[in-house]
Amino acid sequence: MKNLDKLLSWLQTSEYDGVILGRRDNFKWITEENANAVVTNTEVGVAHLLIEKDGSVTVAADSSDCPRMETEQNALRAKGMLIPWYESFEAHLKDYIGDRTFASDTGIAGTDNVQSELIDVRMQLSEKELKRYRKIGQECAGIVEGVAMNARPGQTEQNCR
Repeated sequence: MKNLDKLLSWLQTSEYDGVILGRRDNFKWITEENANAVVTNTEVGVAHLLIEKDGSVTVAADSSDCPRMETEQNALRAKGMLIPWYESFEAHLKDYIGDRTFASDTGIAGTDNVQSELIDVRMQLSEKELKRYRKIGQECAGIVEGVAMNARPGQTEQNCR
């Protein structure tokens, strides 16, 4: 099952008409490849995905990032929502939502923050993710075993490389 399908299944059982994903980890997870960050020291990226129960997806970003997000970071083929950089991002989202009920991973635009529920949805690993975790686990075990086998009494962690 694709990650978007997992999220849509969750949405169908929820009280929400849609969900807004702006956190970098959720953006990467839902697209299975894309990034919404320019700098890496923030939790929230430069673009938000607005995903509705009917499966429609919109990527909202300011005028400096929206064209790039639409063409380069758009695995879900989301429709772009260009928000002028000098206008309020949250106000545009509130206008988009209108009288519908949306959730989000940050609480943006007065939405319910459902990050803890999204974590549960994300923990349902796909076969692709399981294979990746097994491979990474084997690689890490090999590294740790190699260091442990070569470590000698009296060595500091600085000496064990």
